[in-house]
Order: sequence, then C-alpha cells, then structure tokens
Amino acid sequence: MKSSVAMKSSFVVGANLEALKDLGAELLDNEEFEEAKEIWERYLAGRMNVLGGDHKHTLMSLNNLGNVYYMSENFDKAIEYYERALKGKEQTLGKDLPDTFSTAMNIANIYCATDDLGKAEEQFERSLEGYEAQIGKDHFET
Repeated sequence: MKSSVAMKSSFVVGANLEALKDLGAELLDNEEFEEAKEIWERYLAGRMNVLGGDHKHTLMSLNNLGNVYYMSENFDKAIEYYERALKGKEQTLGKDLPDTFSTAMNIANIYCATDDLGKAEEQFERSLEGYEAQIGKDHFET
C-alpha cells in the first residue's frame, strides 16, 4: 500500500500534468504554436516519466504533440510523432482499435497536406476498413 506522502505526491504530479495539458490546449486554441510545443513537450516528458513509453496515455500524448506540429504546418515533425504513436499503439494496444485507426488517419492527413496522395489513400483505406470492422459501417465515426 502506498504511503499517504506517496499518494499525495502522485496526485500533485498528476495535477501538474493536467495543468500543463490544459495550458497547452489553450495555447494551441490561440494559435501560439511555439509556446504550445514547449508545453506539450513538457507534458509528454512527464507522461513518459510517470507512466512509461508504452502506456496508452503516453501514446495519446505523442499523437497530440503530432497534432501541434500538424497545426503549425511542421509536417515532418508531425509525422514523426504520429508514427511513434502508431507504432506504440499497434504494439501495446493492438492494430484493431479505433484509437489506433485515428492515428493512421492523422498520418493520412499529413500525406494529403504534402500531396503524397498514394500514401494518404493507403492510410485512409486502412483506417476505414478498421473502423468498419470494429464499430460498423453505420457508426458516425465511420
């Protein structure tokens, strides 16, 4: 059983990480991309430190940092984070989950933005097939 000091420490770390996430989201909403990148990088480092690199929340943080780079049109950096997230999700969570498909969709969007339409189509088809198999053709996310 954790001591009360360890539990309080875990709560403080978690609360600080959530505050970073909220600040990063606010900066991103205001299109303050450089500041948002710094905050999301700190948030990711905290997630890695607390949860490890294979935890689903850490993998979501990788994906979210990819979103920051995508929105700031730094597509090389965005795809780097998306691919790390996708690889981790496939290995840890599985290839057949909607969260994994959403990261593949993000990669497809990068390929569209950079006019690599063949790769974009491949990722979109992969995502669509996965979504249809897992949640059905009539689901609103399909």
